[in-house]
Amino acid sequence: VVAGIGLAATFGAGVTAQLGAMRINEEIDALESMGIPPVEYLVSTRIVAGMVAITPLYSIAVILSFVASQFTTVVLFGQSGGLYDHYFNTFLNPIDLLWSFLQAILMAITILLIHT
Repeated sequence: VVAGIGLAATFGAGVTAQLGAMRINEEIDALESMGIPPVEYLVSTRIVAGMVAITPLYSIAVILSFVASQFTTVVLFGQSGGLYDHYFNTFLNPIDLLWSFLQAILMAITILLIHT
């Protein structure tokens, strides 16, 4: 959670600073004079970029959490690997994993829309 908040704050501050600098340098006005809608052009590309960045990062975080829980259970607590795998596969519902990814994507979209 803390890493997600830090990533959101870093990304949001960067996007806000970049858009502010573009307004000061009259780059947004140049887009308007060429007939390109600046809000759709600038915001949509940043939302797509955020989705491209957030999805693999979240996948890595989920995989690392699974590996860390297996390490803790098997190595530190001394349970057998087969027992861990049995209960892991029994109680991990793939639908829950998909809902988790959907929730991460929706939170990322919300954060990106707030910061842009």
